[in-house]
Amino acid sequence: MLFDQYEQEWMADDVLAAQARNNDLANFRLVFNRRFMDTIVKRMDSNEAIFKTILDDSECRAVLFEHYLDRVFRSFGETQ
Repeated sequence: MLFDQYEQEWMADDVLAAQARNNDLANFRLVFNRRFMDTIVKRMDSNEAIFKTILDDSECRAVLFEHYLDRVFRSFGETQ
């Protein structure tokens, strides 16, 4: 699934892992926000419909962001 691929990419990012380990959730949110959107934009061409939904529907984007913010942050915390 597309979102699983996004999450795998985030989990393989050593810089993102270090940010999660060295910050609280509020500070990690700032770092993850940029990485979240960068990942979606990077895969825009192959996933145009979902990309359009994420960009155009702020409620959908917020739900996805919060879900993956929590999952990625907690997963990095478990790997310490």
